[in-house]
Amino acid sequence: MIESWVTALPTILVVIAALSLPGISIIAVGWGIRDIRALLVAPAVSLAVVGAAAVIAPWLGMTWGVLPVVLLTAFGAAVAFLLRRGIAAGAFVKDDSRVHLTAALTVSVVFFAIAGQLIWAFGSPDSIAQRFDNIVHLNSVQYAVTTGNASAFNIGATSDIAFYPNAWHATAALASVITGASIPVAVNAANIVIAALVWPTSVMALSSWLAGARSVSLIASGLLSAGFGAFPALFFNWGTLYPNAAGYAMVPATMATMVSLTRSRGIALVRDGVLLVLLAGGTFLAHPNALIASIALGGPLILAILGQRALATRTRRDAMLLAGSFFGLAFLAGVLWTVGRTSAEHSSWVPWQSTAQAVGEALLVAPRGLGPAWVAAALMIPAAVVICRHPSRWVVAVPLAVATLLFVLSSGTPRGFFLRELITNPWYNDSNRLAALLPIGAIPIAALGAVALVKYV
Repeated sequence: MIESWVTALPTILVVIAALSLPGISIIAVGWGIRDIRALLVAPAVSLAVVGAAAVIAPWLGMTWGVLPVVLLTAFGAAVAFLLRRGIAAGAFVKDDSRVHLTAALTVSVVFFAIAGQLIWAFGSPDSIAQRFDNIVHLNSVQYAVTTGNASAFNIGATSDIAFYPNAWHATAALASVITGASIPVAVNAANIVIAALVWPTSVMALSSWLAGARSVSLIASGLLSAGFGAFPALFFNWGTLYPNAAGYAMVPATMATMVSLTRSRGIALVRDGVLLVLLAGGTFLAHPNALIASIALGGPLILAILGQRALATRTRRDAMLLAGSFFGLAFLAGVLWTVGRTSAEHSSWVPWQSTAQAVGEALLVAPRGLGPAWVAAALMIPAAVVICRHPSRWVVAVPLAVATLLFVLSSGTPRGFFLRELITNPWYNDSNRLAALLPIGAIPIAALGAVALVKYV
């Protein structure tokens, strides 16, 4: 089996380059290479660039390939360069080189761990998942390669859909166009790199903001990203939900950038805001409900951080910032939940367990009968001690609380329950899609627990 994957190695390497170099270029120019938190969102930024470039290319009369990605990367780097010129040199973050080395080693180990799991599961590089959704996804990638157009306004043509999220399809099509690989090989390569590179770095970025940008939190969050059945593995079996997997892999990076905005001032706030717009747009192009998930988990987190600050400073400025953020996020959520509502035909997934059982599965991050994530659950205990002793750290638990609420509503409350229909409908009321959000909330808490445990020892 391993020998057969050697032939797929060039395709995998091409996807690694496509999902790392654009983001690294933009971050290096605008943030510098010493800011580990910014560097960790680079793969998610790259995925956003690929998705956006595929949409823009037809408007410029260009066929899908390397050139649109290079041009958009150059434009993004130019914007980042212009925005950084107003930032004082002393304001740039310069993390210790040991932290960078730790992060690089962790990402490398986790990449091979997750890639190894998926290679074992896929079997051979040209295998395709025997699931009904896969017909649409593979045909869409083939259509993008054949027509030279991977735009979100084109790839849905195989299913008579005027607009279909394209970031995942554009990545797989790009791999096929560059290497000449078959569609199954290109698809498997894209899935491996998204799961083994974009997802771990994304959740490491979020954990570094919530648990600290230190070696222990980076190691813990990186390793834990490979230890859940709920994500990303579930989406390669249920559905298959390839675009959703790409979108969820970007959610923690989008949330991390939202948190960074609460710490930014002046022109740095504008720079980080532009990055957030790029990531949010890319998350939407990966899958719209991934953007909704970013707001669902990130919105309350931001309000908690700003609320905590307002109570601490008692200044009018922070109170107004909190109020403005609340109404802005409430308006955005109202729009997204209204536009993102699904029909009764598509949101007919029913609950399948009691509310109490759903809560237990969420806390052990073991939804849908998957094995409990014992290490993550155990690390939440010292995290809980830290939160009790230092109440200001409670904000780290907000994303898991929201993810738990969504999962419990979808899987453990009656069909027709008004809160279930109101809140979880954009995810088709599907507990599988909401189960996959649990690791995003659990990993930062577990990372905080790991930091506390190492300090104690």
